[in-house]
Amino acid sequence: MGRHTQQRKVKKTPDNFYFKATIDNNSAILTIGEFEALRLKHYLNLNQKESAQEMGISQPTFSRILEQAHKTLTKALVEGKKIKVYGGNVEVK
Repeated sequence: MGRHTQQRKVKKTPDNFYFKATIDNNSAILTIGEFEALRLKHYLNLNQKESAQEMGISQPTFSRILEQAHKTLTKALVEGKKIKVYGGNVEVK
C-alpha cells in the first residue's frame, strides 16, 4: 500500500472552476510556439533537449519559451481568463 499524501496548504480556492474557449478582450494570448512547447514537453513527454530539436531551436531558447507558456497559462487560470492560441514566428512543417 502506498503512502498517504500529506495535506497541502493553500491560500485560497479557485474563483473559477471552468473555462470556455470563447474569445474576447479578456483573453490570455498563448503563441503557437508556446503551445507547441507545452505539447512536446507535457503531452508527448519529451525532455527539453528532444523538444528543442523538434522545434529546431536551442535548449535554452526552448526553456524560455516553456517558462513564458507556464506564466501565461498560470495567469489565465488564476484570473479566469480565456486562452487564445495565436501568432508567433513559426513555420508549419
